[in-house]
Amino acid sequence: MFAFFSSFWGQFLLIAAAFLLIALISFRPCFFGRLFVRLLTNCVFGALALLCINIFGASSGLFLPVNGVTTATAAVLGLPGVCALAAIQLL
Repeated sequence: MFAFFSSFWGQFLLIAAAFLLIALISFRPCFFGRLFVRLLTNCVFGALALLCINIFGASSGLFLPVNGVTTATAAVLGLPGVCALAAIQLL
């Protein structure tokens, strides 16, 4: 089951589902809805940043493996978390 989510189409499906959830929850302006939308947007932008670093960083030798730790960091911290992972990888 988890092998499907490591493929391109599995990740595409997860990102599409995330955008759908953002659209559905953004119409309910309660505290937990806003918190969930904020975490979900961090997750989406973090995943896109991780993908961009892996695509464009290959020419300079920068590669961030996609595993549970990097995915969780990108999901919770978003773009600053991915930048921190890249800085740690370069050191």
